[in-house]
Order: sequence, then C-alpha cells, then structure tokens
Amino acid sequence: MALEPKRHETSPPARYTEASLIKELERLGIGRPSTYAATIGTIERRGYVFRQGKALVPSFTAFAVTHLLRGHFGDLVDVAFTAEMEEDLDEISRGEREWLDFIRQFYRGDRHHRGLEDAVKQAEANADYPLIDIGVDADSSDPVRVRIGRYGPFLQLGEGGPGKTASLPPSLAPADLSVEKAMTPDSREGRGPAPARRRSAKRHERLRDSRPLRRVCAAGRNAGQGIEGQAEARVAHRRHDGIDGHARTRR
Repeated sequence: MALEPKRHETSPPARYTEASLIKELERLGIGRPSTYAATIGTIERRGYVFRQGKALVPSFTAFAVTHLLRGHFGDLVDVAFTAEMEEDLDEISRGEREWLDFIRQFYRGDRHHRGLEDAVKQAEANADYPLIDIGVDADSSDPVRVRIGRYGPFLQLGEGGPGKTASLPPSLAPADLSVEKAMTPDSREGRGPAPARRRSAKRHERLRDSRPLRRVCAAGRNAGQGIEGQAEARVAHRRHDGIDGHARTRR
C-alpha cells in the first residue's frame, strides 16, 4: 500500500465586514436594528477596529480590552447574557417590567448572576495589566510584547527601558505582527520612541499597573447613574421605534 503525500492548506476565517458583523449579531440575538449602526460606530470611535477596504480589522487595543474583560468580567460580556439582557430591555420598553428593578439587579446581582459591583471589586484586586505576547527574541531570549499606552500600542522587549520600546503604526493588524517583524526597524515607526514619548513612558511605567483598572472600576462605581441613563435612553429609543412602527403599519 503506497502513501501519496498531498499538500493541504487551511485559510483563516474571513474578517468581519459591517454587513457580516450585523448578520452575526442578529444570529446571536444581540442588539436590534435601531442599535446596530451605533454599535459599529462605537467600536470604531474607541479604536477597537479600523477599516481595510470593507473589512473591520481588530486593533491591539481591542485584544487587550477583550483579554481584560473575558478574564475578569466573563459572565457579564458573555453573548448569552447579553442576548438575555436584550430581552429584558424589550420587556421594559413594553411596560412589562420596572426598569429600576432591572438596574438594581444588574448592579447588585441576584441568584443567577454576579452583580457589576462585586465584579469590579474583584477585578480591582486581582487584575493584571493586559499584555499581548508576540513571542521570544532569538538573540536576547527576552519576551516581545505589545502594551497599550497613552499614545497607542507599542512594542516592549523584556522589561522595557531605554532602547527597548518602539511605537507601532496604528494601521498594523495584530495578525500581521511576528517576532521577526517586531525586531525589524523598518516595521516600526523608527528605532525607538521619540524623546517626548520616552519621558511619558517613564510616567507610564509608574501608572501602567493601575490606570486601565481605575477606568474600569470608576465606571463600575458610577454604574448606578451611568447604566440608568443608558437604560432610559435605550428604552425610550425602543418605545419610539415601536410607535413609529405602529404608525407605519397603520398608514
């Protein structure tokens, strides 16, 4: 019996376009037609994706934020939980549920779900600064990582320091960055950060372990007011859509 070798290559899944992302949100039961445009606009505005033609390419910031959220708020960003919340908001918009009870339950928790308040307290105590590992430098055996700083993503070799950090082009997709490319000066915006950035990097070293979590935890502490406002806005939007829909149907 003879064996015939055959070459087989697999291709990664295609990146989302605006249309395919909306289709996936519909399949998962997340969002409603009136919220899809706002959702895509938000992830673009916050720098989580950028466009290459029609494709929505995730950024290094998106990877870092996703790592942090999945590691410490996994139950709150789970797609099934989000879809369930959409149903809750629909019930509120129809007047079948009190919105204040829903906000209180989300923030304080119940027998089925951990509340946002407890989640933030646990994350504040245990979460580490998110890093994106690229690989190991063959010459120094130091890890090559991407950090997210005030001026965007930057490379760090080992523990960083003078000559061991370099900024990255904002249009570079994470999937296109390898150790070899990271260690090649032509792939970066120069051989190292500009002097002004180097000074800010020192401040970054002092603050890097707490700044992202301070933002997350501050959001959690203000969630009582913030979530109430968001819920009221979304419920009003849904009621407005419902009224418009009935009017169109009657016409």
